[in-house]
Amino acid sequence: MNQDQIERLTEKAEAIAYFLGLDPEEQDKLWPLIPKGIRSTIALLDEIAEGPKSYEELAAILDCHQTTISQKLNIMGKFMPIELENDTAYAPSKHGGRPRRVAKFE
Repeated sequence: MNQDQIERLTEKAEAIAYFLGLDPEEQDKLWPLIPKGIRSTIALLDEIAEGPKSYEELAAILDCHQTTISQKLNIMGKFMPIELENDTAYAPSKHGGRPRRVAKFE
């Protein structure tokens, strides 16, 4: 990620957190309107909602660099409850419904 991408993600982080809190039907309607870079961030959050994964695992699953994973998680961690421990990230989801969504905001 370059500085411009980091700034854009930071600007969109609150909207991503809002999106994840929407009803799954509303999310499905909005999904086609979401830019690819934001979709990849949502995919990252979906992965860690399923359980703790190392940055290496996330990079392999999402086909990107570990540094990108780290940068995205650090930005999103300012807007939602993401626990970062050494090389592992985990965002516990306490909502019912689709467990792949990180939808818990305190």
